[in-house]
Amino acid sequence: MKRLATQYGDGILKGVLDAYDDYVLITDPVPWKLHNDRLSHSPNRVVMVESLEKSVLDQTVSEVPDGLRIVGLGGGSVIDAAKYFAYLRDETPLLVPTITSSNAHLTDFISVRREGRAAGIKIEGLPKRVVVDYDVIAAADPRLNRAGFGDILAHRTALTDQEIAEALGKEDAVDPAVRDRMAGILKRAMDDAAEIGAVSRRGIKLLMELFEECTNATGESRRPIGAGSEHLFAWNLEGVTGRHFIHGEIVSLGIVICAYLQGRHFDELRSALDRARVAYRPDQVGVDWEAIKQALLTVEDYNQKVRGFNSVFAEIEWSPRQLAEIRDVVLHGSS
Repeated sequence: MKRLATQYGDGILKGVLDAYDDYVLITDPVPWKLHNDRLSHSPNRVVMVESLEKSVLDQTVSEVPDGLRIVGLGGGSVIDAAKYFAYLRDETPLLVPTITSSNAHLTDFISVRREGRAAGIKIEGLPKRVVVDYDVIAAADPRLNRAGFGDILAHRTALTDQEIAEALGKEDAVDPAVRDRMAGILKRAMDDAAEIGAVSRRGIKLLMELFEECTNATGESRRPIGAGSEHLFAWNLEGVTGRHFIHGEIVSLGIVICAYLQGRHFDELRSALDRARVAYRPDQVGVDWEAIKQALLTVEDYNQKVRGFNSVFAEIEWSPRQLAEIRDVVLHGSS
């Protein structure tokens, strides 16, 4: 079986689950309420994801009987939990995203937490079967379906991080073929930002296809271009605040901040986010300037302890003037 097999269609979930005799469903209350009537038969067990804390997940999976297929139905946290369960059981999970707020269903990265801080793991070649049922996704809050656009545009700021590191002699050059392929994907994404923001069937299909194209392109790169400084900011913001946000929205806030710091692509990225109607401004995502400032002041320390990325943050000295500029950018839209 391929390490990643994806299936797209309208109303296909029931037919897929017909082949699953005995399975455990990983979900949470919202998708369960919306979609339990789409299941062709009831799961052996339903696990509601309440936390991605590793110790909690380890305890939960120990209580699930052996021999059950693993199905994840939900957003990013549910998908990450299902991937983690499947990894521990050496199974191939069936992942059914119910929103397009992240690319969790496609990546080899599993987001877990240790004592409240993001401490994910990457399993190269993690096997996954993905079912994208457009009827399922169209039932979600449009805000959630717009948020995933941030995970697409994040490849631009992550790639710029690599270009800066390359210029400073910290990294080898990104393969030109990968760079060109990613540039084409990003252009297509930004050209169709308004369609994605409309959350039309075409927009949903386009966003999910872009996720897969990005995953394939980053898989060909020796350098990490799927996540960079924008994700470092998002992960650290959650650690600093002790809160869980809509992933794509705080990544998008990170994109705006990091593109400004990088001095590249700022206007085009912010414009694309606005045309896609992504909520990324602090008042929209529910975070104040003090939390943002604390996340910025501590992000490089977090990076060195947990991630080890080469990012623009390593080149920034947080003077009062620099912080004031960023404050104006995120609160007032200045540039």
